[in-house]
Amino acid sequence: MTIDEVLQIIRAKWQKDLTPVQEVVLRKVWDSQTYSDIAEGSKYG
Repeated sequence: MTIDEVLQIIRAKWQKDLTPVQEVVLRKVWDSQTYSDIAEGSKYG
């Protein structure tokens, strides 16, 4: 399963898109990054 397939399932189940921040976090976690890594590499950290 790919991250794009996961996003399709989420959209179908929730009948709406994730927020941009939620999608970034999900994609980065999918790529095995920690929340700390994600925060350091973003404007939110």
